[in-house]
Amino acid sequence: MRVFCTSGNDQRLGATRQAYDGQPRRETRFQRFANGYACHYAVGFLFDDAGDDAYGGTIMGTGFAWDCAVAYLFDFAGDDRYEATGGGTQGNGAQAGLGVLFDYSGDDVYLGYGQGNASASISYHTLPDCGGNFSFVVDYGGTDKYGCGAKNNSYVERGSRGGFLIDRPAQGESPPTADKATAGRTAGG
Repeated sequence: MRVFCTSGNDQRLGATRQAYDGQPRRETRFQRFANGYACHYAVGFLFDDAGDDAYGGTIMGTGFAWDCAVAYLFDFAGDDRYEATGGGTQGNGAQAGLGVLFDYSGDDVYLGYGQGNASASISYHTLPDCGGNFSFVVDYGGTDKYGCGAKNNSYVERGSRGGFLIDRPAQGESPPTADKATAGRTAGG
């Protein structure tokens, strides 16, 4: 999957807003495998250059890689909002995957708890043949808020080895600090 967007204020929220007959949706919105994802030995990218964007997901999306896959979501500008109601979202790799969510500039909000959280579980492949699960959220600049409790301008190891949330300050902002309070916190904690 490959998506390039050069304009702004996009809403990547999953299911459509209308039902097949043009009426408002009556079903609960559910989204899986979207917004810069890859699964089963694939590579997926989403590049967004501008705007105050909204990204939504239930599980397995928004910079998520599954089963020896590599997935990237790059957002290069704007005050963005990342919403997740379940795990495996926002820069996550699972079953030997590499998942990256990179946001450059803007005052961003990350709702949910999965930002850069790496799971130790790999049942599809044997270690060390597959390498492991690697999960990254990297946010450069702005005043950002994280559902997992990480602080702005901080570095946090998330979940098992291979999970990282790195909030880097832009020039002139305060330097990052190690955030011990959330370092051991996992998706359910």
